[in-house]
Amino acid sequence: SILRFADRCLDPEMRASFFSPRLME
Repeated sequence: SILRFADRCLDPEMRASFFSPRLME
């Protein structure tokens, strides 16, 4: 559900910046 929220509320670049560090950890 968090991914749906990000996909709808955040822009692709913002989403990448927000999730990239989390996915790398």
